[in-house]
Amino acid sequence: MAASTSAQVGMAAEYNRGMDSELDAVFRMLDDAVEEAKSIRVELDAPFLRGIAIIEALPGNQSGADKTWVHRLLHVSDRHFAAAIRKR
Repeated sequence: MAASTSAQVGMAAEYNRGMDSELDAVFRMLDDAVEEAKSIRVELDAPFLRGIAIIEALPGNQSGADKTWVHRLLHVSDRHFAAAIRKR
């Protein structure tokens, strides 16, 4: 069960009075979603696993391969989004 009240997340009892009914309903829905998620099984089929194996075997994905391009890409994208202006 997910923590759904202040008491369950360690807050003192005085903070747990008069919880808004809408908020309480949201927490109940989250608790239900947690329980449902526990029952979901994800199975990966053979073609998907074969594709992962092929990608992992590529030279660029090996230990010691040059991955400095990742740092350059992150730097460029950080600069790009920092300069972005919101348009309405």
